[in-house]
Amino acid sequence: MRKAENSESSEDFGWVAKLVAVLETFRTVDPDITANQILALLLIAREPGISHLELSDKNHLNVTGSTATRLCAILSDRGNRGAPGKGLIEIGHAPGDYRATAQSLTAAGRELLARVRKEATA
Repeated sequence: MRKAENSESSEDFGWVAKLVAVLETFRTVDPDITANQILALLLIAREPGISHLELSDKNHLNVTGSTATRLCAILSDRGNRGAPGKGLIEIGHAPGDYRATAQSLTAAGRELLARVRKEATA
């Protein structure tokens, strides 16, 4: 492995190795997983029951509601445009509002995040 070619070559780049390990762990689910899919998954883990509209707002993903819906479909078992879903989240109904959705992690999603945490804290 080559060392950094800059004036701070003695800087500790251990955090880079950890970040690569974390990203590679996410890629075990799908080699083409996107940053927005990863971020949506992390936000759902942090706020179980979050709606797709809450995910879409500027304090979360900062995407349109339809994009958040598509991301949730991809992360769930529903999939999108004929592609299979990843099975990492469940999409249910929000209590008190049949029109709103509530996203939460599946067992596979919790297991993935446990592996990610192990890599991030190693």
